[in-house]
Amino acid sequence: MQGIDTKLSETKTLFKIPSYEWKKVLPLLLMKFLVTLNFCVLFSTKDTLVVTATGAEAIPILKGWIVLPSAFLATLFISKCSNKLSKTRLYYAILLPFMAFFLLYGFVLHPFQEALTPHQSADALASFLGENRQHWVSVYRYWMNSLFFVCAELWGGLAIGMLFWGFANELSQVADARKYYASYSAFGHIATLLTGPVLVFFTQYLAPNDFTLSIRYLMLLCASICIILMAIIHWCERNVLTDSRLYTKEQQQRLKKEKPKLSLFQSLRYLCKSKYLGFLAILVLSYGLAFNMIEVTWKANIKLLYPNPSDYQSFMGVVTSAIGFTALASTIFASITLRYFSWRCTALVTPLIVGITGISFFLAFTEQDLLSSFTTMLGITPLALVVFLGAAQNSLTKAAKYTFFDTSKEIAYIPLDAESKVKGKAAIDVVAARLGKSGSSWIQIILIDVAGAGSVLGITHLLFPFVIITLAMWIYSVFRLGTLFSETQKENSQEEIISEANPLIQKASA
Repeated sequence: MQGIDTKLSETKTLFKIPSYEWKKVLPLLLMKFLVTLNFCVLFSTKDTLVVTATGAEAIPILKGWIVLPSAFLATLFISKCSNKLSKTRLYYAILLPFMAFFLLYGFVLHPFQEALTPHQSADALASFLGENRQHWVSVYRYWMNSLFFVCAELWGGLAIGMLFWGFANELSQVADARKYYASYSAFGHIATLLTGPVLVFFTQYLAPNDFTLSIRYLMLLCASICIILMAIIHWCERNVLTDSRLYTKEQQQRLKKEKPKLSLFQSLRYLCKSKYLGFLAILVLSYGLAFNMIEVTWKANIKLLYPNPSDYQSFMGVVTSAIGFTALASTIFASITLRYFSWRCTALVTPLIVGITGISFFLAFTEQDLLSSFTTMLGITPLALVVFLGAAQNSLTKAAKYTFFDTSKEIAYIPLDAESKVKGKAAIDVVAARLGKSGSSWIQIILIDVAGAGSVLGITHLLFPFVIITLAMWIYSVFRLGTLFSETQKENSQEEIISEANPLIQKASA
């Protein structure tokens, strides 16, 4: 727990960096800022393109049936490349396809989307599937937007998870991680905070009446960030990894031990062996299920309030900035909670926030008629109140996820043995994290097709019970895991006492 107590002072070390270490820390700070800025721009843009053109009903289809297999294929591609390429060239292999797609979409796919849209075959497919299956047809009809959605989703896992943190782990040692990783995360939150002004500048000022032109500028920004990231990686390879003040020759030549790669079946089997890891997997799965079921309904309401793509994207930019501001503020509260309260209290914050804000959002949506007098006093429409409540829910939930949830999740791995830490984390990443998003999408797709008349808004009353059940399962798992966490810590403490006492006993016996 001593490591937890020092978190509040970790960011202070940013101003006490030895002069020769700046050449390592500054590039990583810039990388984290740029990678996160790209992620936030892509996140807002993908929702704008898909929701305004095809409706929020397309999001569960894309996440459940296209993004998930695409992520597995991308991981397989990276794995194959890693066997043939150096780590630096592997990072280039990640960035170059993204850069090429951004330019292709900005200058070809989006400007000429009308000519590239297969209206004739899509109309034939629509007449065959029926009116209630139009959301399936829209994914095919506007395939260029669907492709952009998949690319934006992949950026989060590949560019942030694999590229940045992989590169940071290459340049950093354990002592560096303790000193500087909190600062890297803070720079990511700053990028999130600045995303709103960036999007407003491109959509409202640089190209106020031309959404296609604003998309072109945004894609140029994203492609330029890829080029800058490759330049930073190249510079660090030449000037940082070769600096004898930072690394010994042995460290420069070290080979990192890779994490074991488990198949889906192996991951499930490994999780079933351990109650501890099983409850931890439920936490991750529950977050994905609850959050995504609420978010899709909210985005469907945003389309009603802001049908114009430029207005939609500007609003999403404001929400993204709010997420960054809230995440920066909640970092302080998360550190205090970790320092003075139990693991269970910290882990309960996120499901409670999701529950309170999510239930408020659902009630506001289903009872808009009862809110009409209240909204009239405020000078807004009931729909606007629903959208703003959803925005607050989204901002608070994501901020809690980035601070309370992620931190408590990582701390839960600490008492485990080395094998459980590595294999358990790999299994949870394969099963729980990916199935959380995809599982919520599958539930929504089935409900939309069976009982929703082809609309997300038509199944909101059916999603509410699923969210309640998920939250109950989540909170129950937090309590059970909190008990196991305390027991495991006590066992480790007793083992440490015994291991320290054994030499003394042997010495006394001799």
